[in-house]
Formats: sequence, structure tokens, C-alpha cells
Amino acid sequence: MAKAKVKERVNWPVTILLIIGLITIIFPLYMAVVIA
Repeated sequence: MAKAKVKERVNWPVTILLIIGLITIIFPLYMAVVIA
């Protein structure tokens, strides 16, 4: 568990970037589906 926690803490910037990237990709697709 300790290792996972350390890894999680180290990967915070990567996790944030991944979330931003997913939102950037999914949000326009979602809007396109809603508008269509």
C-alpha cells in the first residue's frame, strides 16, 4: 500500500495532465453528440 501511495503522489502531475487531456478530448465529442 505504501508503494502505491508513493507512486500515486509522484504521478500527480501525470494524473492531472491525463484528466485534462481526457476532458479536452471527450468534452467536444460530448458537445457534438448533444448538439447533433
